[in-house]
Amino acid sequence: MVTARVFLARILWLQGFPDQAMRTAESSVEDARAANHGFSFCHALALGACVIALLVGDLAAAEHYVGMLLDHSTRHSLAHWRAFGCCHTRERSLSSAARSSADCDWCANVPEYFLSRGRSKQ
Repeated sequence: MVTARVFLARILWLQGFPDQAMRTAESSVEDARAANHGFSFCHALALGACVIALLVGDLAAAEHYVGMLLDHSTRHSLAHWRAFGCCHTRERSLSSAARSSADCDWCANVPEYFLSRGRSKQ
């Protein structure tokens, strides 16, 4: 249900319903938290609430959700999701305090990471 709500939030934003998109993204975060499922919680934050908050221009909410994502992924050693949080902090609109709190340079290496995964062994 969490993943479905994340996608619904993105669809609502694309259809021009930013308020509904934000409420739906927030609902996906709360559902994941209530289920006490770390992967779903990070998924709802990284691909739902953080993205939608940035798209609708709610920078305070974006910083809040990015902070939650970084905190949760760091506490539970979820490097994949921490990388999403670090990349979200690269958004120029977020405060310099939010950007510096991530202390992460993973995004700078993203192109090389994916290129190295696509190379065949010769």
